[in-house]
Amino acid sequence: MQIDTGKISLIQIEPDGNRAAQIDCDPRLIPHPGGYLLAHNPNEPDAVLGHALFPVGLPAAIEADSDLAPVNLAPIPRTWHPGTSLELRGPLGRPFNLPPAVRSLALI
Repeated sequence: MQIDTGKISLIQIEPDGNRAAQIDCDPRLIPHPGGYLLAHNPNEPDAVLGHALFPVGLPAAIEADSDLAPVNLAPIPRTWHPGTSLELRGPLGRPFNLPPAVRSLALI
């Protein structure tokens, strides 16, 4: 488990109103499917507990000249906006890796 900071670089709002964020963070923090991060906004003193954020979508490409990697995580609170700095802890949970031969997967 790693503890570090990250910054929201992009927010996506789905048609159903759910919000996801692209967060730039240390690549060691990026959770695999089945894993998650705990994120806390230090500017929200009333939010004592961290928010569990799960990976969504496809992994973003990591730029060779950057120490940070973007990761798409959801669900995020409505009070978080691009530029918000977050305290991140993770990866947590029980992540899994799919075999390379898997072309499609259905979860029930």
